[in-house]
Amino acid sequence: MDAAWRVGREIGYRHAEFAALGNLGELCIKWGDYAQAKIYLSQALQKVREMGRSSSESFVLARLGWLCCLMGDDRAAVEHASQALSIGEKVEGISLQVGALKTLGHAWMSQGSLDQAAETYARALDLVRGYGERDLILETLAGLAYTAWLRGNLDEAMGYAEEVLGYLEGCALEDMDNPFWVAWHCYQVLQQLIIFKTHLAYGKMNNSCPVKFELYPPFTGITNYAG
Repeated sequence: MDAAWRVGREIGYRHAEFAALGNLGELCIKWGDYAQAKIYLSQALQKVREMGRSSSESFVLARLGWLCCLMGDDRAAVEHASQALSIGEKVEGISLQVGALKTLGHAWMSQGSLDQAAETYARALDLVRGYGERDLILETLAGLAYTAWLRGNLDEAMGYAEEVLGYLEGCALEDMDNPFWVAWHCYQVLQQLIIFKTHLAYGKMNNSCPVKFELYPPFTGITNYAG
């Protein structure tokens, strides 16, 4: 991959250089080398801007936004994702808009802006249901489930989590883009709801005792996901 980038640069084939830089950035994200991934993706962004390819620019900006989420830089994540969304809307690219909205939702949720996160995920879901790309649907639903849980909307959270489980039947997690992000957030929701319902049942069986229980503190960060 590194050789492809160097050859593309040497012969002046900018598309090959851009593709190689983008793929190198994605590999570094999966390896957990976020600093190097940022270098490659920033170079890819510069290259695609030189070529004037708006759709590719939107895609790279969204990936940079996701990378910033992983690095804990939510402000930069919002900035990159917002730019990606603006371009995606101009070129009327549904998948680009959903990718940008999904990343924007992740960033809002990570920094605790739950109302904005829920609104953003809902916009993404409205678009992606008609588009039909499974990975985008799953991430959006998982984000909605976890955000609903954090906002105290238990029935809504359970509904979204169950919809994720329905999509996952017969599917391999390794085929997904961000399987651990989806699995972790749905697991958190389902675990907390099981605890909640268990204590409610206990309270009904022991009417003489007040129901007292503590839920595990919700996990709000996404910086530990390594690709």
